[in-house]
Amino acid sequence: MKKYLVGIAVLVLAIGVVVVGCDNGSNDSGPKVVVTYIIPGTDYALEIRDDGTYTLTGIQDGATITSTGTYSEDNGIRVLTPEGDGDGTIIVTSKTGGGASITVSGDIPFKDADGNAVEVPLPEGPIDAEEEKPAPTPGGNSVPETNVQVYNDNGTVYTGTTKVYAVVYDEEEDDDYREFEIGDITNGKLTLKNNLPVIDSKYLYDPAYAFGEDSDISPASLKVCMMELGIPGGKYGYTTLRCLKVSETAGYEISYVYFSANGTVKGSGSQEGDDGNTYTMSIDITGTQGWNRIYDSRTISGKTVTQSAKSDLSNIPSDLKWFIN
Repeated sequence: MKKYLVGIAVLVLAIGVVVVGCDNGSNDSGPKVVVTYIIPGTDYALEIRDDGTYTLTGIQDGATITSTGTYSEDNGIRVLTPEGDGDGTIIVTSKTGGGASITVSGDIPFKDADGNAVEVPLPEGPIDAEEEKPAPTPGGNSVPETNVQVYNDNGTVYTGTTKVYAVVYDEEEDDDYREFEIGDITNGKLTLKNNLPVIDSKYLYDPAYAFGEDSDISPASLKVCMMELGIPGGKYGYTTLRCLKVSETAGYEISYVYFSANGTVKGSGSQEGDDGNTYTMSIDITGTQGWNRIYDSRTISGKTVTQSAKSDLSNIPSDLKWFIN
């Protein structure tokens, strides 16, 4: 259990980093996303928040561009006023049954990732926009993610198109790994395959390596493998893709583990961290042969960090989202 506790402590610290840069509505003290509109056939998405602000995100020459501002609302009609230079406005009229009609007038200022002004000719419209479908609550051992919106690590809507890969590593050789295509993202919407591959025995290892030496494992011959999802690009050749929700005091995430046979991994433990915090952990996983989804949760109260990993998916928060980070 000690090894898993030390590893999970690192993940808790990582959550803190994500919170600093991610204003996605999952932090209880920040603005919440009221609705996200996707414009079919384009790389644009419009996010409306409850604090009277909005972000319009798009792709130009392969790079993300954004336009931000404020809005007023009256009888289902929102009038968006962009920040910066420009005399344009965007009118968003809600439709009965979902979606909206968007009309653009004048110049709408956009900026690239470096804050430089970008000229973007937008059609005046009216443009029909679809309302984003919420991510389905994960459940069972299948992979139900179909046409689900993906977000950048700063909370803005991702609108790109790319393949999604999964990576599994050899227990002893980090540079020995297997990579396989697991799905794709089209105009910012993620779809994962249901027919996940069988993993070669060389990538399987003792559950004690992943969950701790004090874990109760049944059957004793059980082997497991953890899977990491990502997309091409980034410092190390790919950027991770994670399904999670974070705030200053809590983090929730869906992870994937492969079981060589039907089995269970259970255990609990506690230890003091080098940071002075007390870390407690409980593991209660019942898996079937093949890929299983695991629900990880971490909450912080004072100097106590409480963590769990379990296969029961019934109490997962409904607002987990997929992030590229």
